[in-house]
Parts: sequence; structure tokens; C-alpha cells
Amino acid sequence: MDNSLKWQAQVTSVCKKVTGSLRALYRAKNLLPPATKAMLVQALVLPIIDYADVCYYDLNADLLNKLDRLLNNCIRFVFNLRKYDHVSAHRMQLKWLPIRQRREQRALTTLFSFLCSPSLPTYLSPYFQYLCANHSKNLRSSHNRFLQCPTHRTDFFHSSFFVQSILLWNALPLDVRMVSTRLSFKQKVRELLLERVAESSR
Repeated sequence: MDNSLKWQAQVTSVCKKVTGSLRALYRAKNLLPPATKAMLVQALVLPIIDYADVCYYDLNADLLNKLDRLLNNCIRFVFNLRKYDHVSAHRMQLKWLPIRQRREQRALTTLFSFLCSPSLPTYLSPYFQYLCANHSKNLRSSHNRFLQCPTHRTDFFHSSFFVQSILLWNALPLDVRMVSTRLSFKQKVRELLLERVAESSR
């Protein structure tokens, strides 16, 4: 984070690391099948994009677009596409999420880990409270695992991980919110987001 509370330097650093890793992989682009290249990208490149991304969740559209272009470059490497070839169909073939939905999945999975952790740090616990914890009445929301959204008055806090992850959580179907294991939850969220992306592209 820079002195104006922006994430330009962080995204620039991610772009440099991803570009360097892809440049190294491109030396073997004609020697490997797409499946192997996809595995290499998932093992060596995508972790750079994903690392600690919930810590800088409040990116503006320009920075998100930069990350999205990085992901598109990864897809072009896998399928030997040219610079301006469209990648949407190939991304669906790989079952990779666009960068915004990818970050949503990771935010939700991190939130799920918080909710299920018996050792959640005390400084975080006030941000993640079920609605039923704030009253003694047997309301319908008590059984739906809805979370109380923290009170906030600024756009800055509204775009933070705390608020956005809770809004995403409360918008999930009930059967997804009720999942008991992290792996199953992650898979269900991924499937849900892939369906939404496919629907929006029709």
C-alpha cells in the first residue's frame, strides 16, 4: 500500500513477477501440450496472482483489469493464442474464473475459514457475527447463517474485505452457506460462479 492508500505498487509488483514467470515458460511453449502448460501455470503463475489477495481486496477497476489481463496472458500461453485473440471460450474450457470472480471465491473461502476457526483472533471476531448473535428472538435469519454487516459510513470501508465478503456470503444460496467443510464449500462456490459467468456470456 502506498502513502495514498492505493494498491498500484502491489499490482505492479504482481504484474512483473507473473510476466517474468510466463516469459520463462514461453521457452517451452511449442514443446508441451496444453494440459501440461495449464498445470505449470496453476503451479507456478496463479499462486503469484492469488497470494494474499484478500489483503488488498479493495482494488479499483483499472487495477482489476490489469490482473485480468495477466490471467488472459496465461490462457494465451496455454493455447498458443495470439495477443488479441479472445480467451473467454478457452477460459471456460479450463474452468478458470475471471479475475473478479476468482477473487470472490477466495474471499468467500477465507471467510468460511474464519467462521469455522475455533481460534479466530479476537480483533477479527467482531466483524463476523451471525445475525442470531445480536438478539434472543428465534428469527428466520437465525437458521440461514446470515452475517451481520458491520456498520460503516465510508466508501473506503464498504469496499474492504470485511464488508464485501459478508455481502457475498449473504447472497449465496442457503445450501452453499450450510456446507460443513472448507473443500466442499470452495467447490460449490466455484461451480456457482462458473455458472454465473457462463450465463452472463450467453
